[in-house]
Amino acid sequence: MKISKEKLEIAMVRKGMNVKDLSKKSGVSTNPIYRLMNGKGVTSKTMFLVCDALGCDITEILED
Repeated sequence: MKISKEKLEIAMVRKGMNVKDLSKKSGVSTNPIYRLMNGKGVTSKTMFLVCDALGCDITEILED
């Protein structure tokens, strides 16, 4: 499974966040967030920090 860009963007819109806002709230720099959005490799810690900032579970942003 990999991260769905569309699902991640939907979660960000629901929270009214852009990449910069998500970066500030999660404590993750913008580069790993862009990598995550583009299906590139990031650490599991990054994924969990982003999900925590968005108030969602990792399964909500994964593709089937």
